[in-house]
Amino acid sequence: MKRIFYLSIILTFTILLQNCKKESYFDSNQLQDENFNFSPYKMSHKFESSSRERMRNAILELTDLMKSMSNKQKAFLEIYNLSNNNYYDDHYVFFKDLLDPNSSKLYKNKKIKSEYIGSFKQFIKDKLSKKNKNYPNLKFYVDRIINHQYQPSKTKDPDDFYNNADIAFYIPYLKDDNDNILPTDNPTYVPSVIDADEGIGYKKVNNQWRTVNTNDDYAANNFTILAVPELPGAIVVPPHPQDPPLGTTTYDGDCNTLEPSTNHAWIRQVFIGHARINNQHQYDAWVSFTGNGGGSEIKIGRLASRERIPVDSTQNINASDWDNVIPVDFSRSEIRHGTKKWIGAIWDSNWECRGDIHEQLFGVWEDDNTSDTVDFDGTIKWKDETLFSIDFNIHNHSKDEIIRQWKREKTEFFVTNLLDQGGGTWTGEYSFNDRDWAIYDIGTNFCYTMPHRWVFVDDNTSY
Repeated sequence: MKRIFYLSIILTFTILLQNCKKESYFDSNQLQDENFNFSPYKMSHKFESSSRERMRNAILELTDLMKSMSNKQKAFLEIYNLSNNNYYDDHYVFFKDLLDPNSSKLYKNKKIKSEYIGSFKQFIKDKLSKKNKNYPNLKFYVDRIINHQYQPSKTKDPDDFYNNADIAFYIPYLKDDNDNILPTDNPTYVPSVIDADEGIGYKKVNNQWRTVNTNDDYAANNFTILAVPELPGAIVVPPHPQDPPLGTTTYDGDCNTLEPSTNHAWIRQVFIGHARINNQHQYDAWVSFTGNGGGSEIKIGRLASRERIPVDSTQNINASDWDNVIPVDFSRSEIRHGTKKWIGAIWDSNWECRGDIHEQLFGVWEDDNTSDTVDFDGTIKWKDETLFSIDFNIHNHSKDEIIRQWKREKTEFFVTNLLDQGGGTWTGEYSFNDRDWAIYDIGTNFCYTMPHRWVFVDDNTSY
């Protein structure tokens, strides 16, 4: 009897411990407020009136539906083959593509076997027949797209995100850490209904579906498909910047050698060259229900003093926005493997020589669909006979801290940019006679180069 009594105590304690772990796990996610006082992984089995709950249930219903799809079915192969595309900035396939392949730009970008096209649409049609009442919220999104009632928003306004978001399949890792293609024979399906660095997934074990804990490490070694809410227009790959032509590379940083005269003029261009996110630092969550998952959307801003100050100004001015913003997107796979990317975008089209002082603000942040902001505050200066300054206070949406805020002065920049700052250099590869450019912030989570060139304009141009 004692043995049975003690075993009962141990069993009861184990169950309580497991329940506590579950409660603490769910309490940590962003859905636990007065309106979501339950497990976010539980389906309601009814059509929801709020857009947020409708999307959450649709994601869960889709995940449940995918369990009936074999990895050998044409519908699965359609998703898999479309995912490796150059249209979206990562391995995404949206409902709007799969349910309307004839007008989808993705199908024009990524050629797949004709026998696969429309297979997922047919699969959905068969599963969501009128007799099937199990997936009411998913059916709402399917009908909206098929009936051409869906017009996605071009903004990431968190207030209307759930009214405008589409549903997408997202495959963060098609290859493992050794660059081997992951086998798709036993996929794991993950519903993105929380914001966290780990999330529950479903995998078939011994011919039964089991829950598994997933994250980047798991997905890098197990073929994993996430069902996510996302705005498709926000992740379309922008046009690749043209590799800039060669420029003069012997400038010593002395503006006197470039001062305009009646016979000639020069401009000084500064680019964002290569960039990399270090230390496998994922700025966005592994799973996200708020559109803040996937890769990291880095923004690089410039605020210039000279352009803001009128020639005849006698007063300092204020600034609340950037003069130029460059987006740099990194996939989760690129971050995990420390991939160095060529950006090749102009940061400043002409950093003028004139003026003893010419400061510019260099700012970096990770852009999020959130009401939280990062605030860039300070002053930059410009001097041409009289000292002027700009007091700046710029707010950008992000749930992370500022990555970089740096005031750069023209003479300091053009001299030191040619020197190893202690972090090594990266060869130009695509620009400026393959010069070696200083790597900035090499010991931080985000490092980059800023190649520059000075270009002779013509014999008759003056400033």
